[in-house]
Amino acid sequence: MKKTIITLVKSLYDFEWIGRQKHNTTQAKKTITLFIGLVFVVVCVNMYMTVSHVLHKIKHEIEVNTTDFVFTSENNEVTVSGLEQPAIHSFFLGKGLEKEGADNILFVIDTVSEDPKIVDYKTDDKDHIVLLSKKEFLHYDAFHKTTQEVEVEFGSQTMTKKDILDMADLAISRTIFITLLLSFFSVLLMFLWKFVHLLVLVYIIYLYTKKTWAFSQLYTIGLYAIIFPTILLSVIHTFAIVIPYGYTIVLVIILMLALRSVKKLPENSVKDVS
Repeated sequence: MKKTIITLVKSLYDFEWIGRQKHNTTQAKKTITLFIGLVFVVVCVNMYMTVSHVLHKIKHEIEVNTTDFVFTSENNEVTVSGLEQPAIHSFFLGKGLEKEGADNILFVIDTVSEDPKIVDYKTDDKDHIVLLSKKEFLHYDAFHKTTQEVEVEFGSQTMTKKDILDMADLAISRTIFITLLLSFFSVLLMFLWKFVHLLVLVYIIYLYTKKTWAFSQLYTIGLYAIIFPTILLSVIHTFAIVIPYGYTIVLVIILMLALRSVKKLPENSVKDVS
C-alpha cells in the first residue's frame, strides 16, 4: 500500500518517472485502483452533503411555501390543481446565505400553458432551471449552457401535497443509500469514459510514434498520466470554469512529456520502475 501511495503522488508531477513505468503494468493497475477508490470517497462525501441539503430544502419549500395541491398524471400528461401557475420556486444549493451564481435552481411548474419554454423564465445564465409542463420536463444547465427535454412518464397516478411530503421524508431517510448508488454509477461512468478515451488517444500516439512503443506500454503509462488532469479539471470545475477539451489537452501534454523524457535517458535506465 505504501508503494502504491508513493506512485500515486509521483504520477502528479514526475513525468520522466511516468515514462519509465512502461513495463510496470501491475503497479499501474494498483495505483489507478487506489485513485478510483479515493475519488469514490470524495464523490460520496460531496454527494451526501448535496443530496441531503437539497432534499431538506425541497421538503421545506413544499411544506411552507405551497398551498394544498393535487398532482395527477394520466396518458403521459400532467396536471397540478390547487396551485396557482406558473408556480416558481427558487432553491439555493449552497450552504451559506443565498447569493447570485450558478448555485441557484429555479423550479417552475406550468401545466396550464400550451407550450411553455425555458426562455420565458430565464433572466440570466446564472440559474439552473427545471420546468415541469404537462407533457415534459425541461432542464437548463447554467454551467454547460444546454437545455434537455425529457418526456413525462409518470404512468397513471394521483398524489396530494401530503403524499409528496411523505416521499420526501422517505428519500431523506435513505440518503446514504441514494448517495452510494449515485456515487457508484457516477464514478463508474466517469472512469469507463476515461479508459475508453485513453484507449483512443494511446492508439493515435502509437501510430504517431510509428510503433516504436508497444501499445500496452503506452496504455500503462497512460494509466498514470490520467491522474493529474482528472484532479486539475475537477478543481477548475469547482470554480464553474469550462475549458473545452481541457482534459484531453493536459493528458496529451503529459504523455508527450513522459515519452520525450524517456527518449533522453540511457537505455539501461528506462527499465527503472522504482
